[in-house]
Amino acid sequence: MPQHSPQLSRHYQSGFNLIELLVVLVIAAVAFGVLLPAGESLLNRSRLIGATNEVYASLLFARNEATRRRQAFSVCALSTMNSTTCASGNQPVLAVFSGDSGSQIASGRTNPIDLPEGVSVSLNNISNQRLVFQRLGNRDPGADKAQPVFLAVSIDGQSRNIDVCFNGRILIRDAGSSQSECEQ
Repeated sequence: MPQHSPQLSRHYQSGFNLIELLVVLVIAAVAFGVLLPAGESLLNRSRLIGATNEVYASLLFARNEATRRRQAFSVCALSTMNSTTCASGNQPVLAVFSGDSGSQIASGRTNPIDLPEGVSVSLNNISNQRLVFQRLGNRDPGADKAQPVFLAVSIDGQSRNIDVCFNGRILIRDAGSSQSECEQ
């Protein structure tokens, strides 16, 4: 049996050395640091789109109920789920209910929509913080026809607007666009 000299037989150890492992960890940390804010922004944008779609669906529901029942239906922002008074400013709850007068919510109130955490809605260019759809589906003429009425849905500094035209048409637009499509 031949003997092997220590110089001829070499054992190579498989695996990674410390420098290779550190290089991979640095690359992963840089990639994670770059992609995390982008992913968070995409998540917030997705939440904003979802909340906007919920508010849009509520507006369509109110308009459709007004035409179906041939009576006025209102939409307003609430400060809490149990609130009975329409509130101004950014609020986390949206309610649809029958009736069109006063600041108290009528008994014909449907289930309010509790928007996701961090999302708020506000009604703009409406004097009594109540958007009213008349029995034919058009917006209440008590609001100034020249002023575009819109709901602003916002989350973490991002927002989208939902325009409600005088004829009852409902349109979604990004908050960055300055002109309402109702005016065109």
